[in-house]
Amino acid sequence: YSDLTDLNREDKSGVVSPRFQRNWEKEIKKAGITYGKQTSRGETQPAVVDGSSYQPMEVPPVQREGKKETKDKEPSLVLALAKTFGEVFVVAAVFKLIQDLLSFASPQILKLMINYTSDKTIAGWQGYFY
Repeated sequence: YSDLTDLNREDKSGVVSPRFQRNWEKEIKKAGITYGKQTSRGETQPAVVDGSSYQPMEVPPVQREGKKETKDKEPSLVLALAKTFGEVFVVAAVFKLIQDLLSFASPQILKLMINYTSDKTIAGWQGYFY
C-alpha cells in the first residue's frame, strides 16, 4: 500500500463516523426512540458506551418516549446523511452546474468565432472577446 496516498484527516472514518453517529442519534432522539437497557431506577442506559461506537447488545429494547401519537415519527437516515455530508454535496453540485453551463457555452462561443473569421466586415477588435 505504499503507492497510495493517505486520506485527508477529515475524510477518514475516525472523523466521519462520529459525525454521522451524532447526527443519527439526534434523529433517533427527535423520533422519541431510546435504545438500550433499563436500569434498576427505570432509566434507559444508552447503547452508546464510549461516544464513538455502538456496543453489541443481545436484544435492544425499543421504547417510545412522550405522548402516544397516531402516527409515529421515524428517524430519517437521509436527513442524518445530509447533515453529515451536505456541504460536500452542495459544493459538488455547484461545480457540476458550472461544468454543465460551460459545456453548453462552448459550442456557442465556437459559433461566434466561426462567424467572426468568415465575415470580413466585422471590426478586428471584436475578435479579442472570443
